[in-house]
Amino acid sequence: GSGSSYSNNFYDKETSGSTSTTGASPKTTEEMQTQSTFTYWDFENVWAMNESQYPRLKNQDNKSLTASSTEEKTLQIHSTEEEILISTPEELNSVRNSLAGNYKLNGDIDLSHYGNWEPIGTAEEPFTGSLDGNGYTIKGLTVNRPEEDYVGLFGYVISGKLFNINLKYFSVKGQNYVGGLAGYIENGAEIKNSGAVGEMEGVGHSGGLVGRI
Repeated sequence: GSGSSYSNNFYDKETSGSTSTTGASPKTTEEMQTQSTFTYWDFENVWAMNESQYPRLKNQDNKSLTASSTEEKTLQIHSTEEEILISTPEELNSVRNSLAGNYKLNGDIDLSHYGNWEPIGTAEEPFTGSLDGNGYTIKGLTVNRPEEDYVGLFGYVISGKLFNINLKYFSVKGQNYVGGLAGYIENGAEIKNSGAVGEMEGVGHSGGLVGRI
């Protein structure tokens, strides 16, 4: 859409089956596992990468494997003046109830058992807020809506911001405007420092990360 922007985004064209350059640069699996591919990504302070692996945010290296597991499971969505923290699939799903909110992930989100995801935001009621991935991963997203338009984790985004989002192992099927992260963004919406690894299938305006900008 007019005025929207994206920068420093990449996706695996081999796993997604797409070569669209909308919203992100398509790369081979080998390129996605090579640090020099990710020009301008901050591997000193923000990102980490091992040989033959995809990039990950350094927050993931610092998470305790033993402490506070019970506490993390019982976290509920809560807000400050500026943002709403999200740590469960249910909390991520609730974003659709307040489409202008500012959100930040507070833990990895596993959607593999969540069923057929309903994209957040429609042409009639678009997402206009922001989501900061904050060093965590959203994995296992399944969207099986082959006869629907505006399909992805987000369906339709206007003037919103999606950044630092690591989307892995998704399966997204739609008709037109299909992407792993978002089907359609416009009017100043911004996507940056985000990556996607998964399978995508669409008819028109489809891409590994974003269907159309």
